[in-house]
Amino acid sequence: MNPDFIGGAGPSTVGDAIKAVSVLADASRSRWRVFVTGEGGRLAGTALLVELLRADPQDSVAVATRPDPASLPADATSTRCQE
Repeated sequence: MNPDFIGGAGPSTVGDAIKAVSVLADASRSRWRVFVTGEGGRLAGTALLVELLRADPQDSVAVATRPDPASLPADATSTRCQE
């Protein structure tokens, strides 16, 4: 896993996501967003850490997930990124 973000599958619980953030080796770097993956490992959305902290630890991380994250192809121009 890239140290710049935390990823989790949709079926994971809120508690699992919070634990993943809390046990990072580099705890001095803030992790504000959890990237949630769905079927096939594709990005399903993101969950803000503050929303995970407000949710019941037994709930699916999906309750705090914001679907349809913005995405661009790898070869997108800077003009396309601004649109």
